[in-house]
Amino acid sequence: MVVEKTPNTLKRSSNEEQVYGVLLKATGSMSAYEILTKLQNTNVKAAVQVYRALDRLITQNRVHRIESLNAFIACRCESHSSPAGFYICDTCGSACEFDSSPALGALHSVDNGFKVQKASIELRGLCNRCASTEARSQ
Repeated sequence: MVVEKTPNTLKRSSNEEQVYGVLLKATGSMSAYEILTKLQNTNVKAAVQVYRALDRLITQNRVHRIESLNAFIACRCESHSSPAGFYICDTCGSACEFDSSPALGALHSVDNGFKVQKASIELRGLCNRCASTEARSQ
């Protein structure tokens, strides 16, 4: 008997769960090598293991890649109707996910014949905490 594997029936690997667990505990985004460092006392011993786990977690919409930081963050949303957007603090490096549907909808409403295949919205600035600290120091 042949069992067909579909994305819904694939068992999550231990590496995936460990990588996802590290990202869930993180206060911000993390590079693959930062994740690997956190997993030094586990069976995850090489960057290639982390990258494979990240690729699968991204496919499952459990993790997002922040392009400009070459870093990863655990998804905190129930579901996505569009790619996630991120507010990224230039001072502390924190990243906060937001629904990019309104912004992408406005961009798609311009009919110029361009076919978008991938979108990434990353807004850089200061988080509330860093903006408050900066205002107090002035």
